[in-house]
Amino acid sequence: PGAAKFLLTYSDTTDPDILTNDGTSFLAKVRRAIAEGTSDARLPHNPHSAKQLFQVKQWEEVEKLLVERGALDNGWRDYPID
Repeated sequence: PGAAKFLLTYSDTTDPDILTNDGTSFLAKVRRAIAEGTSDARLPHNPHSAKQLFQVKQWEEVEKLLVERGALDNGWRDYPID
């Protein structure tokens, strides 16, 4: 999350609509990381919850930067495994 935040904050040429190899937008991946991280961090007896919640906060900051720059959220691409 730190590198993404750095690029979105200090580079005017970083494309907020970048797509990953599977065609999912970066914003969609960030939102999924937030959802999964929050879910995992709230599991009972999770010794890593503080670390995971910190990472979720970082991803939320990246999400805010992406939304402010008008990034596309094309949803999550789940493909069946053959």
